[in-house]
Amino acid sequence: MTTIFFVGVIAQFFLVGYGLFAMKHGATIDNAKSLDAHRGLGFILSDFGAILLLILTLLAWPRPRAVLYRWIALVVLAFVQSILATVGGITGV
Repeated sequence: MTTIFFVGVIAQFFLVGYGLFAMKHGATIDNAKSLDAHRGLGFILSDFGAILLLILTLLAWPRPRAVLYRWIALVVLAFVQSILATVGGITGV
């Protein structure tokens, strides 16, 4: 599962680059249709992927607690990222 999540993150970098270079003249980042794939995959990874990682991490429960806390921090950061992206789009920051 971690490998799939990591490949998804790498695909995110590819999709944002492709989306930015494929933007039509006069389009902005907010209304560029070429970034829809990046946005869609990002929300899938951060919403469903983060929750699934959290559930699998809690089920596996690695023995060293430091490792467990790092996994939980990764999941929380992935989930919070989508919230920050939405709020940033609303406020225009």
